[in-house]
Amino acid sequence: MRLLDRLTAPGPKRILSLDGGGLRGIMSLGLLRRMERVLRERHRRQDLVLADYFDLIGGTSTGAVIAAGLALGWDVARIFDLYQQLGRTVLSRRRWWIERARFEAAPLESALRGALGDHTLGDESVLTGLCIVTKRADTGSTWPLLNHPHSNFYDVNRSILLRDAVRASTAAPTFFEPEKLSVRPGEYGAFVDGGVSMASNPALQLFLVATLSGFHFNWPIGEHQLLLVSVGTGVWRRDDDVHRVASQRLLNWAQDVPLMLMEDANWQNQLLLQFLSRSQTPWPIDSEVGDLSADLLTPGASVDLSTIRRVARSNWTRGARAARTCRDASALSRLRRHWQYRGPGAHRRARRGADQARALPRAVRSSATKVGRLTNKERAGSTNMLRGMARCRGTVATPRSSDRGRRSRRRGAATTQGQGPTWPRSRPSNRPPACAGHRV
Repeated sequence: MRLLDRLTAPGPKRILSLDGGGLRGIMSLGLLRRMERVLRERHRRQDLVLADYFDLIGGTSTGAVIAAGLALGWDVARIFDLYQQLGRTVLSRRRWWIERARFEAAPLESALRGALGDHTLGDESVLTGLCIVTKRADTGSTWPLLNHPHSNFYDVNRSILLRDAVRASTAAPTFFEPEKLSVRPGEYGAFVDGGVSMASNPALQLFLVATLSGFHFNWPIGEHQLLLVSVGTGVWRRDDDVHRVASQRLLNWAQDVPLMLMEDANWQNQLLLQFLSRSQTPWPIDSEVGDLSADLLTPGASVDLSTIRRVARSNWTRGARAARTCRDASALSRLRRHWQYRGPGAHRRARRGADQARALPRAVRSSATKVGRLTNKERAGSTNMLRGMARCRGTVATPRSSDRGRRSRRRGAATTQGQGPTWPRSRPSNRPPACAGHRV
């Protein structure tokens, strides 16, 4: 599959975000190795790599190194070997007299050249969406370097060597000198570590890249449409001596303040993402707000249009399960309006369906966010879902059957326990598309 076809194909999408943190990226690799092993067992493919599973992989600084390797189809073991090489060579040649940077960039550039070769952002060997976050120091703007063929600056980005983009994202001020990249014919920019921005943890930046129209990914937002996995490089609780901090000199503050701002940016991104999403692994932000599990931006929005489509396609059992979890009154209202069938008794059945819906518990009818209008192809499925909901209240729905392609009613028949209405065989086109996904 071509990259553009993969990025524009309908269906749920998956994003992998990789934090900065220098050689602490080895901790990220440990988590990624476990993730790779689990996915191989789940999909029964021993050759599966993370580029096969994630549709967009992005990183900052050390995360950019890992993201570039993963996007090229490398397994985690190969990147682990690269990190061992980087640890032995890159930070070993320290300058005694600090003029512009503590370490020479030549060992890092040599290691990246040997690992990434002459691959570019637009190379066909890049198997999935890739975002390398860096900071253009001469203009003060954060640059996500993308490989989406429809992005505004793809004509320039496609020719950037991966090793140069990664070198720019890892050029931490005071550690390495900035990297000069060509931004357009005859113009260069000075780029430094992307961690010198709000994107040291690039998860929120990648969410914006995937959803804002200016980046041209235009992936739909929704609990069952987007999965965002953020992998960090470790965290610790800072508890410095009060008297030492209070007596610091100007040089100490000049060193500590940038680190404080970067750490605040990291936790601010974490807070916003947990406020926007239904995280399966929420982090406690602080002792005052906790993990925001009770502060979801859209509380009660447990059922959206995609959920209704997915459940409406299923049988009575899944429809009954939806009755216990549904919290969307507007969705039920639309289901009641579409309780319509052709043939004798259509008006009577529609009225009975509305009465059954009104008989549902108040929790089911509680107000939440609005959803879009159901299409004609989803009416039969939504009807079956509502019948399953009504059955939870003890009501009995009349099953449907087909005879030579025409629907008819079995007079005097009633559903049995554990059995419910099925899809009419005469209208297979009424099945809505599958809408599986993950919480975001």
